Amino acid sequence: MENLQDNNLETEVETRAKKVERSAAYPSISIPTALDFVAEIYKNFRSVFAKRDDILNLIEGSQIRFIAAGSYYRFLNREKDTYQVSELYKAIVQFTSEKEKKIALLEAFQSPKLYKELIEKFDGDQLPKELVAHLSRFHKITFDAAPIAADIFIKNAKYCGILDDNNVLNFKKKLSVIEVSNGHLNEETREIKKEDATHNNTEKSLTTGEGEVKAPPLQTNDIEKKQILLEEMVNEERVKIRLTGRKFAYLIYPADTITKTDVAILQKEIEKLQLMVE
Repeated sequence: MENLQDNNLETEVETRAKKVERSAAYPSISIPTALDFVAEIYKNFRSVFAKRDDILNLIEGSQIRFIAAGSYYRFLNREKDTYQVSELYKAIVQFTSEKEKKIALLEAFQSPKLYKELIEKFDGDQLPKELVAHLSRFHKITFDAAPIAADIFIKNAKYCGILDDNNVLNFKKKLSVIEVSNGHLNEETREIKKEDATHNNTEKSLTTGEGEVKAPPLQTNDIEKKQILLEEMVNEERVKIRLTGRKFAYLIYPADTITKTDVAILQKEIEKLQLMVE
């Protein structure tokens, strides 16, 4: 009787251990590999929903984990056991602009639940050398799976351009740069160009009695705007900073030549702002 109870207890312990050891979901292949795989699905099934077994049987070398990764990155829409190529995938491989492609890639990167947690935890900071241990201890990734999950995460971050040479994760910064370079600042630039065009048209319409063009005087404000336009042509980084009350500030600095002294100067300017609002 005691042996039977011991056996039942051992079976229960083993069952619990198996449940505990089950890993949380994570993409087991990289974004570029998943894009290649979904390209095969699109080639064979286009935009219709395809059964999982049909995908596995028709596409050589395909595995369930490939389909799962496609879903984690949102390259595939899922309905029960059928899958359809998503608009997010098309935005990356059939993009209408570089902005669309870059934003779609970042959207794919942050789609897996694990990646959202890591972005929230480490964005703006250096990834820990003990990332494998972090995944295992704090994100429910099994000890055996953690090295794979960490390796794929790092590869994806580098592929999307959000992990720099110092191993700092810059997801939000990268997204802000894309939005600024294709958004508000470009609109301001277009306004400046429109004003320049208006000046040109005005100049052509103002003539002297001899038929010579008489240009209107160039105002100081016009000179400043032209200088801003020229400065935007330089290789630079632009960061959009959200303030209170739906206000924004923009930090524009030379990407390759900024020094510690330059940073100190910027800090002094911040100190001046603090004195103004005290």
